[in-house]
Amino acid sequence: AHARDLAEARQRPVLRGLLAEGYFQRAVILGRREGRPEIAGVAELPGGKLIYRGEM
Repeated sequence: AHARDLAEARQRPVLRGLLAEGYFQRAVILGRREGRPEIAGVAELPGGKLIYRGEM
């Protein structure tokens, strides 16, 4: 599933339901550094607490 961030994911009807039902344990936030994709962070769900932050 794709969204700009966790807040946007929670606004999408299908994702909102899946997130509310606990189908996901973590969300991986992707970003870009110098044009290359990288992991910007990992959030624990359902609360969204950031448990890993990349070097962005």
